[in-house]
Amino acid sequence: MSGAAQWFWSIVVLACLLWYSTMVLFVTYRGALDIRGMLARLKQGQLDGAEGSRSSKQ
Repeated sequence: MSGAAQWFWSIVVLACLLWYSTMVLFVTYRGALDIRGMLARLKQGQLDGAEGSRSSKQ
């Protein structure tokens, strides 16, 4: 492989790793916020969807 091709593919690989790492951190952060919100709603006794309506009718 020539020097230019090696540099090109090295940059492409590094860019992909950077993008993937950024997405992993973003999804982790947003997921943690979502879980915190769900736990707070459960602590308050507010359930969403069908399970909440079934349990309130009983």
